Amino acid sequence: PTCRSARALGLRMLLSLLYTLGVALAPLPLRRSRTALPRMCDQSSLSQPAQADAADAADALALHRRLKLRSEVEDEFGRALKEGLEVCAHSLRLYGPARVVTSFNGGKDAVAILHLMRAALAAHSEAAGGPRERLRVIFFEQRDEFPEVDAFVRDAVERYDLELCTYSDGFAAGLESCIADHGSAAFVLGTREGDPNGSGQGAFEPSSTWMPPFMRVNPVLRWSYAHVWQLLRGFALPFCSLYEEGYTSLGKQSDTEPNPALRLPDGSYRPAWLLDDGALERAGRSAKGGKAGGGGGGGGGGGAGAGPAQKGSPSILVLSALEGYAYDAGVRPGDRILQIDGRPISGARVEEVKNMLRGEPGTQVSLLLQRDGSTQEAIPIDVQRAEVRLPDVSLATMMAPRTGYVKLDGFSEGTAEELARAMVRLYASQRAAGEPLESLVLDLRDNPGGLLDAAVGVSQLLVPQGTDIVSTEGRVYGEGATLKYRSVQPPLLPPSTRLVVLVNGNTASAAEIVTGVVQDTDRGVVVGDRTFGKGLVQVVEPLPGGRSLKLTVAKYFTPSGRCIQAISYAKPPKPGAELKVAEPKADEAGSPTDRAPDAAPADGDDEGAARRRRRQESYTERSLQPNPVYLTSNGREVQTGGGIAPDVAAAGKPVGALERSLIRQGAFFRFASQWLREHEGTPTQQAQLLESTRGSDEAYRDFVRFARERYMAKRPASDASLASKPAAEAPSAASGAQKESPPSEAGDADGWVVQDKQLVEPLRALEKALSRDGDGQRTRSSSELKALRRALASEELSQFESQHSQIAADVREAVLARLLPPSERLRAFLRDDPQVLAALAVANDEARYEALLAPPAAYAPAFPGDDATARTTADASAKAKANLRSASRRSSLGSTARSDDPPGSTPPPTTPRCVASGGVARGRVWAA
Repeated sequence: PTCRSARALGLRMLLSLLYTLGVALAPLPLRRSRTALPRMCDQSSLSQPAQADAADAADALALHRRLKLRSEVEDEFGRALKEGLEVCAHSLRLYGPARVVTSFNGGKDAVAILHLMRAALAAHSEAAGGPRERLRVIFFEQRDEFPEVDAFVRDAVERYDLELCTYSDGFAAGLESCIADHGSAAFVLGTREGDPNGSGQGAFEPSSTWMPPFMRVNPVLRWSYAHVWQLLRGFALPFCSLYEEGYTSLGKQSDTEPNPALRLPDGSYRPAWLLDDGALERAGRSAKGGKAGGGGGGGGGGGAGAGPAQKGSPSILVLSALEGYAYDAGVRPGDRILQIDGRPISGARVEEVKNMLRGEPGTQVSLLLQRDGSTQEAIPIDVQRAEVRLPDVSLATMMAPRTGYVKLDGFSEGTAEELARAMVRLYASQRAAGEPLESLVLDLRDNPGGLLDAAVGVSQLLVPQGTDIVSTEGRVYGEGATLKYRSVQPPLLPPSTRLVVLVNGNTASAAEIVTGVVQDTDRGVVVGDRTFGKGLVQVVEPLPGGRSLKLTVAKYFTPSGRCIQAISYAKPPKPGAELKVAEPKADEAGSPTDRAPDAAPADGDDEGAARRRRRQESYTERSLQPNPVYLTSNGREVQTGGGIAPDVAAAGKPVGALERSLIRQGAFFRFASQWLREHEGTPTQQAQLLESTRGSDEAYRDFVRFARERYMAKRPASDASLASKPAAEAPSAASGAQKESPPSEAGDADGWVVQDKQLVEPLRALEKALSRDGDGQRTRSSSELKALRRALASEELSQFESQHSQIAADVREAVLARLLPPSERLRAFLRDDPQVLAALAVANDEARYEALLAPPAAYAPAFPGDDATARTTADASAKAKANLRSASRRSSLGSTARSDDPPGSTPPPTTPRCVASGGVARGRVWAA
């Protein structure tokens, strides 16, 4: 560093040392008497310990000094407190006090983050040398609120001079209003890992895609129940008096009771901080049917993924069972876990159940399960615990007599070895059958990518030895330098075996590297949709607290020299910017050819990926300039930017609005449970019944009736309330469709609630705006809105007829998911997959396959006799190709070929580098 920066660094260190000494030597504030506590509200809303010393907490800077001193103690609470203070301080430095809002609903966790933020804000203001700023808090009003909570919140606002923002339109709408009113960018929340929505979050977590964009800040994420009370009781911070009456988790009055674990023989309750087992924190809320468990199903010991069952249920629902682990032991998706090692799990949270399932590999865990459609009332199963590794090859099978199929789901350590073993098994099975393996379909659809060196390893199995696989260029390697990856081993796939790579709009990153090298070297044909278009390289650096930073360090280029990155982050956004793609070419007959059509992403593409792309496009732009043209090894034209266009376009299965809504709400999963309960028997008998024509038709009609009963309303109502209504509360089938036939469009739409998520929110907002009209001047508009709802409902119901085959297939898949192993189920559904059928059509047609990869006519090196004109034309074309490819890789390491080198000349070979981490400082390298 320069002398100036060194002096600045030394000054900062000196100031930090003096500040630390000042904190350590500063006398603690004297304890004030109770009479000195100003009576701002009814003292009954505060606990007695809080009344004694709450005045100390009024000085936020003094509180910060006390918290800092306690955080230096090397114990569990000290570390938790230190992390909480650091997270609060980081949020203020990142966004500024004016753009940070603290959630304050009056609960114990909210009190904890309130005082952490008060202390952090006081220290932040002192360090900035400015006046102390007011802390902005947000309070979401609800009709069924405890009056003690409301009184406590109002008292705290006055006591600590808080800026209060209150909203009564719900959590998401309130946040959106707060962002619009105050420009808020970060919301400090009291989420802890044991909470229902705390699973999988970090200290800084972007908002969910269905919410307005903001940053979640979770200072107490890793705190335990005991840590919260150590803070509140240890620092005499006021909290709501309900916690003295046995309440341990506060919600609405209608779903919250004192915790039964604190009940005394005389009927009274001990205070909340005396609860011995923090896992029972929410027991008082589950007693009235509130949420008793956490969210999402991660993997458990033995390969079982668990999720919360229905409200009030004494069980946990199995969402998935991995083949090779829990599935092989007898666990099935849809099972409900009743007991673990003889211990009932009624009221337990999902995280608790996961911890009970996990253990030392090789040990056993005993489960008692309940299964829909089983003749046994309860099923005992022993599962052996094991280290669970999710395979990247989810299926390897023969799809035709001489055509193999491999589904590759990701790129991680060992992916190349896993793919190699799968290919060897396919070759061995064909040799045993006396048949050759003539073609292979490599399915990279919905593959998000992963490790760059894994992509290089997979590519080496497919392309000839010495082939350039990918090159990366970035400042991390030095100005103007690149890092090239070249195949250093003979391919496992023989050159005579036809290769078809299947892709879609969710094929990204490392998967696009493999697709790019196959297309650029003309080793195979690419079939499907245009890929995602992610051409960046990143390294992962560890950060304190167990988090990591993924840093973009380079771009990667395919062998032809093109970068397929779709989104440019370098320029400011431009309204109306769109991706410009090439139009499909036409052959001599005027019809589109197989060569270069650009298919739009199918409706069936992952909705989450499409949403992420739309959000990115809101603050980035895509280039509108014509894309340069690059040439493959055979001289075929390919373009850069916007992903990789397939050689043969093939759309995926279309997904209509109604079908997408039913999938998102879990309607097919719930119906599968009902169908199995109504058709008891062995899995084989149930599968045979479903696969029969009569059984499949009846299953579809039953599902239509099930959907109508679940989503019908007795009168026009809000979509949200009805969409969440249990089936038991829905009207009977007599008010809707008859069982004998699907509902028709005429006369059946009056009670149907529109399910399309893209329509629900606008309709609700319009209805709310019209309801604010107090003078009755918008009666006609309200009437037309009702007519619009009926029209939309009628159109949506008609999709039961227009999408009969797609919805029936979803019904079949949902039921078979409970009956068949995952690999067998996937194999069964591939037979009806339109993109797989298109890939097989290319792989099985040798003439078409060769024609797709053949050089263009002007480039073909065919010289009849001594035709000098033909030879000159071909030489000129080849030289143009060599010039273009040489220029596009102008900065490749070790390349000495010039633009005027004769065609066919090759640069001296460089040292093969197939371990990507050799070119960066440290950390794991990902193709982003």
